[in-house]
Amino acid sequence: MLDTLQAGDTVTFTVKRNLPDGDVRQTVARLMRNDPAIKKTLRNAQEHRRRTTPTHIRGGRVWVDRPRATKAAIPVKGATWTMTWTPILRKDVESVAHVLDVKK
Repeated sequence: MLDTLQAGDTVTFTVKRNLPDGDVRQTVARLMRNDPAIKKTLRNAQEHRRRTTPTHIRGGRVWVDRPRATKAAIPVKGATWTMTWTPILRKDVESVAHVLDVKK
């Protein structure tokens, strides 16, 4: 399936089974962050954190109490996302192909 994909094609991925913690889970989460809807969620959350991060003065300088980053891409069984295919993603997708269902 990956051989027939061209740059710019819209591809839908689905997680076929539960993922163990570790490299496979991180790679799938990184691929999920290429979905435009997830990108928008992360961008909006980052902007909100930037505007609302509490600060206080300690020792004559400003300290920032930074909240944790948003986890919008959670790779669980059945999670589906759509993204634009680029050839640079090929090795990442091949390394986790055993847990993904790919549709063009």
